[in-house]
Order: sequence, then structure tokens, then C-alpha cells
Amino acid sequence: MDEEKQILVKFVTKLPVELKVSEAPVAVPTTLKRYGLSQIINHLLGLEPARPFDFVIYGELVRKSLEAHLTEHQLSAESLLEVEYVPAVTPPKHKQSAPHDDWVSAVDGTWVQEAVSGSYDGCARLWSLSSRDGSGEEASCSSSWKAHASGINALACSTTSAGHRLVVSAGKDRAVLLWQLPSSSGASPDLVASYKGHTDSVEALAISPDGRHLASSGWDGSLRMWRMGQQVLEEAAAAAAAGGGADGEGAKASSKKRKVSAPSTVAPEGGLREECVSQLHGHIHCISSLAFATDKVMFSGGWDHSVRRWDVATGINTDTYNGSKAVYTVACPEKGTPQPSAPGKVIRLRSAGSGCTMGCTSCS
Repeated sequence: MDEEKQILVKFVTKLPVELKVSEAPVAVPTTLKRYGLSQIINHLLGLEPARPFDFVIYGELVRKSLEAHLTEHQLSAESLLEVEYVPAVTPPKHKQSAPHDDWVSAVDGTWVQEAVSGSYDGCARLWSLSSRDGSGEEASCSSSWKAHASGINALACSTTSAGHRLVVSAGKDRAVLLWQLPSSSGASPDLVASYKGHTDSVEALAISPDGRHLASSGWDGSLRMWRMGQQVLEEAAAAAAAGGGADGEGAKASSKKRKVSAPSTVAPEGGLREECVSQLHGHIHCISSLAFATDKVMFSGGWDHSVRRWDVATGINTDTYNGSKAVYTVACPEKGTPQPSAPGKVIRLRSAGSGCTMGCTSCS
């Protein structure tokens, strides 16, 4: 019977010192895959209970045997193979379902203990989350309101410099609306401002890190910039106090708080009527995703197969990344590995300069 082939492996990692094993070469069978390698690391570290690890060889996650990697890279079994190990991301566990009356089309989890969801019934819902670690009480809907006459496509949340919580919603009715959450539970938000100018369904929203700029885009191929934040909130409050503003009766109606259990069937009117500050021109099709990297830099992705970098202050398209398929999502995390998310089949990560890494997803 043939002897089992072995190879010398040096395990390396960027994890804290308590999770580092000796880098002295270890002989392991070439038939091992991720699970077997994880068992070795747990044994060398003496971990109890065991922790799952993933492994990287030549920039690729190990999803086949070491022998297959040797063959693919035309390496001999006598080579010293360097293998990096990292914590494995375990599949999420289902905790609770919160049914909506229609498709859930948007979710924002900006706040630690709360999340906002939107669905095709035009309703937005505020959820109280007891904890992020899966312990404690289950999530509960603390507020629900009819935000749009038709389906909601996008949501974005922000907190002003004075601590007021704002929600921006966008929908198939071509409207972008700014809401202020009330301090008391069981009441619906006040409509602060309406951003109207889109001529087709609005697909994406993004709020700058400082909370002063709002970007919206959609199927009309336009990317629009708007005022946002504490200044708009104060102007809306002043207009409401004066009994007028852009729409006096609407402003008064929007300030009335409605109970959660029975959202109205018609989206409210009122609040300030904000004009578009600027339009950023470059895309020639639906703009499906927006992401701010900093207060001064923003990215957009669209169905014209491009991701574009924008100077927010000047509105200039400073760089363009062209692909071969429609782009569904772009993301610019502040730290660490980019975390794009969308129903596409390809994820592309790019260095966008100035310390910003951008991730995007698209159809393959």
C-alpha cells in the first residue's frame, strides 16, 4: 500500500500573539483540506472549545486539498508551503422573523440598538434591537408609517450634531423624503423635507459622514446632491412654528404623530421643499448604488457598467472604473476589508487612491 504523501507547511497569521503557532515547518498529509488544517491549528493552540479557521495559499482560500493546490501551481511535494490562517466566518444563525406585508426592499442598521426597514407596501418600520450578540429580548417594531405611495427602494439614517435622528427614504414614486424620529415610542416620524426632482424611480441614497450632504440616484440616470442635517431640521422647525413654510397645511399635518399599528394608506405631504443643490453628470443609465468614502469623495455605480469617483465639492467626475456588466453595489468601508453586498455574481475590489479601497458587485 502506498505511503500517504506529506508536505512541509509553515503556518503564519496576522492574528494576536495568543493565536499564533510556531512557524517551524510541520509535516502534514497532502490530502488535508480546510477542516483538517483547522484541526491542526486548534490542536497546536490547545483551544477549547475549538474555533474554525480559514486558510489562504497564494492569495486563495483553501477549498480543495493541499495536493490540488500543489498541482495547480506546479509545485513539488518537497516544497515548503506557506499557509496563512484567519478566523472563519461562521454562517449566521436564524434568530427571529419579522414579517412585512410585502417584499422587504431596504434595510439600514446604522444605529446600534435600532434598525429601519422599508418594503414594497410603501411603509417604513423602526425596529428596536435588544442586542447585537443574539442575547436578550427579540426585536420589536416600535414605529411604522406610510412613507411612500408605492414601494420603498432605499433608506439611509443619520444623527445630527444636536443628536436628532433622521431617516431618508426613497421610492418608486420618484420622491426622496427626510423624516425626524420622535423621542417618544409608538409615534411616527415627522416629515421634515421633500427632495423632488427625479423623473423616475429612485434606487439609491447615501449620506456623507458629516451628515451635511445627501446624494440620490435612480432610473432617470441622474445623480443629485441635496442639503441635509441639522440646518435643514432647524429651518423646517422654524417654518412649522410660523405655521407655513413651503406648505403650511402640509407642515402642520406632518407634525401630527400617528400611532404605529395602523399606518395611513396615503403618503403624507408637507415639510420643506428642498431644491437640488447640484447634479453630477457622467452616467448614461440607471445609477444603482452610492457610497461616500469621505465627506469630500463619493462613488457611484450603475447599469452603464461603470463605477465613478466624484469630488463632492466641485461635482467633478475625477475617475472612472469601467467594467463589462451592470454594477449593483459599491461600498467604501472606513477600515479593513471592503464588504460589498448585492445579488451579483462578481465582487471586484479596487484601490481608489488616497487610502480608500472600493468594492463593487456586478453580474458576471
